[in-house]
Amino acid sequence: DDKTNFIVDEEGYVNVFTDGACSSNGYKNARAGIGVWFKDNHPLNVSKPVEGRCTNNMAEIQAVTVAARQAKKAGIKKLKINTDSKFLISCITKWMPNWKKKGWITANNKPVINKTELLEMERELESLTIAWNHVNGHVGIYGNEMADKLAKEG
Repeated sequence: DDKTNFIVDEEGYVNVFTDGACSSNGYKNARAGIGVWFKDNHPLNVSKPVEGRCTNNMAEIQAVTVAARQAKKAGIKKLKINTDSKFLISCITKWMPNWKKKGWITANNKPVINKTELLEMERELESLTIAWNHVNGHVGIYGNEMADKLAKEG
């Protein structure tokens, strides 16, 4: 597999930037899109509308799910997911294990809203070695800006 087509770090992780965008978040007329960016003009980059409920969190979750699918399609084994969503990183690294133990109930005793999508994301990530990297949004980090642009076009 040709690693020159990807941004690979010193530990062998392929970098991908994911983002979700939503206009009118929380309203009936909300529109949401996902952005997945590996490199400029990369064939695995994705810009598409969110499937189902249009919220910013749904968009962030679906962006990672699609990024994992794209990575596996390319034979990638180690993926570094760069996202500006602290919610997403907390979901997968902190909250999901507890939610599973408690029957998908949050700390506030409410059902977890994005359960189906989170489980789908987890399934797609299972066969990959994942590193999570939180990046600050809208501070000029190129890959994040590109993922954001793709999400807004989605």
